[in-house]
Amino acid sequence: MILLRERDHSTEDLRANGIFQPSARIFGLRARGYVIDTRLTTVWDREGFPHPRAAVYHLVSEPAEGGQA
Repeated sequence: MILLRERDHSTEDLRANGIFQPSARIFGLRARGYVIDTRLTTVWDREGFPHPRAAVYHLVSEPAEGGQA
């Protein structure tokens, strides 16, 4: 997930980039050795509606080379 290398992304950001099950993708990345923090916050969509308790994901580290990737 190259997007998380660039900056933190919310579920709304990831959906806007074509990732429609962000939590499942994050789960899969964690299973492969990625360390990703999750913070809950309120985000507003393009129509101005708030989404309380939306996840914002932060990539802490990637798997070591030679390990699972």
